Amino acid sequence: MKINIIAPFTLKAVYLAEKLIASGENVRFFDKSVMLQGKEYKGILIEPYEASENAKVYICHKVHQLEIMMECERLGFSEISKYEDLMSKDDEIIASTRIDLESLMAIKPEEFYFSWQREINTNRFLAGLETSKRADAICFDAIDLMITDRCTLKCDGCAALMHYFVRQTDVPFEIIKKGISNAKKYIDYVDYLMIRGGEPFIHPDLPKILYCVREEQFGRRPVLITNGTLIPKSDVVRVMKETDVEVDISDYGDASCKLVELVDLLKSNSIKHRVLKHPHWSRIRAISEKHEDGAKKRAECHFCVQLKGSKFYICSFLAAERELGHIPINVTNSVDFSEMHCNRQLLRDYLSGVVVPQGCSWCNGASQAQYDFDKIPVGKQLRESVTYKKYCELE
Repeated sequence: MKINIIAPFTLKAVYLAEKLIASGENVRFFDKSVMLQGKEYKGILIEPYEASENAKVYICHKVHQLEIMMECERLGFSEISKYEDLMSKDDEIIASTRIDLESLMAIKPEEFYFSWQREINTNRFLAGLETSKRADAICFDAIDLMITDRCTLKCDGCAALMHYFVRQTDVPFEIIKKGISNAKKYIDYVDYLMIRGGEPFIHPDLPKILYCVREEQFGRRPVLITNGTLIPKSDVVRVMKETDVEVDISDYGDASCKLVELVDLLKSNSIKHRVLKHPHWSRIRAISEKHEDGAKKRAECHFCVQLKGSKFYICSFLAAERELGHIPINVTNSVDFSEMHCNRQLLRDYLSGVVVPQGCSWCNGASQAQYDFDKIPVGKQLRESVTYKKYCELE
């Protein structure tokens, strides 16, 4: 029987392996990472690349696809296919129900938490729907719920562009509440609801926001994103326990001056939390000109979808740039769930790229390649806000 070699070891590799195993086929995992080699998923060893007879290779990584293909050809493999040649979205949904989560977490714990677990949970939700209803469902692995522009830090390269805001404000609770209610009309499932800012512990109505999220059941797991500079008051801690919210603390070194104290507080109150250390950030450049092809920029990007009030953005840059006046105020930049003309097809067109936000023409993008190669230190502090030119000054 022909052996199916799957490379590298990614979540897509696991989906593909589950499909092939269910069909009674033999599978091997290849990966060049020495940190992964020797680990096992369901008894299948992750191995270094090597020549193998009577084998077919499936490449499960878009960014490094050409590099992996060249390595496989060098080793003498002639049957080389791409992941998408065999797998559909329905295949992924079915495969997600067979995945061994504990085994996967032991192999790549950070990646498992940051993205894999959320995607698997979303696919398992879809697996519970009738096949005819899956195509109509609008689901998200994660959504950012933006509750404030106020922040305790001015980080150079902040992805939310907080270092450009001179006048920072909170989103009023009633607007947040109405926004969640409106969003639920169009969104069927959210796995992780990331409650963030700015610094969310600043918001005076944070307890009311947490109660609202629980009552609306918007998000399977609500998570507060904090920078480790503030200690929440006792009433906030009490509500965090009641609403079973989790906390992600970004470790920015010396800038996260209350990190140790905050961790001790969360531990003593049995509140789930994680301290996240990022190896680097990528530079969000000051934009100096308009790009002609906004659709191309959009296609290159890795999105962090955001809900701010009733406005839904595919990208946190779009939301911040609009408020900073850097991009034109245009209906294509967001979907407003409070508008009478809003409907599920409009949201699908926005998510799929049929409707391209005008603001994408004013953005340098946030692609995986940019993150990998345009590196800057994490949490470097600026003394004051940076000037951000309005789009009309750049034309």
